[in-house]
Amino acid sequence: MIGFTCALKRLADSQTPPTAVLFSGGGNDSIDKLLNCFNEVLKAVAAARGHVHYVDFRPTMTDNDWQEEIHPTFTGFDKITRKFRKVIQRTLGREEAAP
Repeated sequence: MIGFTCALKRLADSQTPPTAVLFSGGGNDSIDKLLNCFNEVLKAVAAARGHVHYVDFRPTMTDNDWQEEIHPTFTGFDKITRKFRKVIQRTLGREEAAP
């Protein structure tokens, strides 16, 4: 796993976009590892490019906020919207209005 993460980080730091990133494994544990690695790459890309903002929804969402593995419920979308709003307001230098 460490080698995979390092490879992804090198790809994120590169000026040349990758054509493919391969990951082998199976089961939910492998999916979690892949998502964690992908999020580390996104975070690195955002840090390297000052105008890109990384927003991590993983701690925001619970199992009940998902219809299935991909699509949030209405409650899940509401949580995502609120988190995006905070980042947008902060980026624009505005205080967030009470909901």
